[in-house]
Amino acid sequence: MSYSARITRSFIHRIMLAQFVVVLVTAGYFFITADLETGLAALFGGIIALVNTLLLRWNFERAERIAGNSNAQQNLKLLYKTAGLRLFSTIGLFVLALGVLRLPPEPLFIGFVAGLAALLVSRIGFKK
Repeated sequence: MSYSARITRSFIHRIMLAQFVVVLVTAGYFFITADLETGLAALFGGIIALVNTLLLRWNFERAERIAGNSNAQQNLKLLYKTAGLRLFSTIGLFVLALGVLRLPPEPLFIGFVAGLAALLVSRIGFKK
């Protein structure tokens, strides 16, 4: 494994840990201050952000496996596929949460944004 791959893997793990902690704190706040449904909505919103990061990690692992025997066109194809998969999975999970499960939208979006904010927080102090 190359140095840059180790750094990227370490950074993705740090992002996932930060997201997990922030999502649990956010959902815990809603569980304590509101009702069960509101807490579950915040938790589901955070899980959407975590799934997004897990897809990023999964596709990074795939890209690392094919890096030695691929060309620029294959790499670009994987990049577009990764972006599309992350976009449509996020939309699909929001449709599931809002349309099927009928979760309240405000805590759902707050949980999602909190999970995404962990991306910024996890970058602080990260050394290359």
